[in-house]
Amino acid sequence: MSPPPRPGRPHARPEAGLPGASPTAARFVAGHTLPGLRHAWRLTLHWSALRYMTGDEIRRRIVKKQLDHHTERRDDAVSARDTTLKQMTKLVDKAADDGLNTPEKRRLRDLGAEADRRRNGLAVLNALPFAPAQPTAAQIIRWRAMRGTVRFILVVVPALGALATVTATAPVSALITGPALLGGGWWLTRHPIPLTPRAVPADLLIPELDAPADYRLDEPQPAPTAPEDANDQATPADQPAADTPDAAQPEQAPAALADALTPEQAADVLATAIRAEGRDLAEITTAVPERWGWSFYARFATGSPDELNKDDVYKALITRLRLRRNGLLIEGDPDAGDSAFVRALLRNPFSPEVVGPLPYRRPLSKSILDEADLGVAMDGTPLLFSPAGLMLLMVADSGGGKSGVMLALAEVVTACRDAVAFNLDPVGTGVGALGEALTLSACMDDELIQDVLDFLLDLCTARARQRARHGWGNKWRVSEQHPAIVVFVDEWPQLSDEAKAKLIRALLLGRKEAVWFEGGSQFGTRDYLGQAIGPKLSARLLGACRRVDVTELLGGGAIAEGYRADLL
Repeated sequence: MSPPPRPGRPHARPEAGLPGASPTAARFVAGHTLPGLRHAWRLTLHWSALRYMTGDEIRRRIVKKQLDHHTERRDDAVSARDTTLKQMTKLVDKAADDGLNTPEKRRLRDLGAEADRRRNGLAVLNALPFAPAQPTAAQIIRWRAMRGTVRFILVVVPALGALATVTATAPVSALITGPALLGGGWWLTRHPIPLTPRAVPADLLIPELDAPADYRLDEPQPAPTAPEDANDQATPADQPAADTPDAAQPEQAPAALADALTPEQAADVLATAIRAEGRDLAEITTAVPERWGWSFYARFATGSPDELNKDDVYKALITRLRLRRNGLLIEGDPDAGDSAFVRALLRNPFSPEVVGPLPYRRPLSKSILDEADLGVAMDGTPLLFSPAGLMLLMVADSGGGKSGVMLALAEVVTACRDAVAFNLDPVGTGVGALGEALTLSACMDDELIQDVLDFLLDLCTARARQRARHGWGNKWRVSEQHPAIVVFVDEWPQLSDEAKAKLIRALLLGRKEAVWFEGGSQFGTRDYLGQAIGPKLSARLLGACRRVDVTELLGGGAIAEGYRADLL
């Protein structure tokens, strides 16, 4: 027999505490994970319904599709033009090697005409401004609803279905998914993610996507979601009253130049960006609003303003200022080594509304010695200069605007009573669009081009002798009886070696004899031009081109000084 139990010492029952502890543990786990799991579900709905996108971001995405279509039309036109030029180049190469039969010559002429049509079509497309149709608030709501529905049906529903299917078919998987869900709920309970709209992504903050000044998007702003954990919530006594001075938020400085409303704000934005890149800026002395953006004059305490043109610093400034790609021009002041002119482009400086209508010049109404209106400078002021004595080389990639510039200059020459225009092009029609206004055209015929160059060389010699005989001084006296000759030479690298040698000799002799050349080339280095003649010419015009072309034509320090045609 077992001894009787002692008084006051009942038998212990350790198993009796387990049933009571389980509900307590379950309540503890649920209290610390269920708020987070609920928040995770709300976060999923927030993502699938695109509530994190502001109305302005959705508006910018809708407008960006229109901009992409606007750009694709130009890209297609450029591709079609380049294809035509390549076909012409193949025929020209064949002509140089084996000659052409009659059908091939006819094909080459047809390709030349087609290339002109495509160039003109591309010029028209480039002249058309981007004028998007801004979406309404209803369109923005519909865009959000449609994409939210697609996301929920194609992402959220399949994900939940897959999780339920795996758990039902393989219950052991709950040993992995269960702790993972509980852990995520535990973390989100203590670190809830605010369900607020995000800032507009940087790639959508380009000037082309900005809303017009009269555009208003009446959309209610969602209020931030309060945290789930009651312990993290501030009590009403801790919150400042809405009508107290402490509740008023100070006005924040704009983060982008596009948001600056005054010169002081714009100067602060630029100064902050430059100093953030580690440059010792002394001050921004001037900030002037322009039609196309802002122009500044910056002075540095130490270092050099040329450092802003270094690739890493330049790209970082573009991001910080939220400018269009390559929308920053930095030019050192030649009169002050510690200062630079900084121009920030927020919109196209050469849009039709800034440039204005094309001027009309009556035939024979001008003198080559007069100033000609050739458009506008970047600050909107008229671009006026005389074409007299201009020995010009234009370098730009295919589609960089050489043909348009040549046509503009040739149009001025053909309106002059004391100048005539010659047109040379080994593979195309050059400025042939001016038709009978041209005095002579030699296109796609190397022998004829060489004959013209021989004539011009002989003319230079004859004029030099005539000047000496009559005592006319060091330069040919241009008149209606003895006009200047302006020779437009397109596609310089496509000339034969013999023609290149004659052209370079004419460039060296022609300036004093009023035989002036204006050439165009896709490249500016000596291996394409025949000799290093580019830096010797009085005028060099660079469009979108290679970095080596900039340094070859403008000197080794041109990049640091702000001549960045390679960024166009």
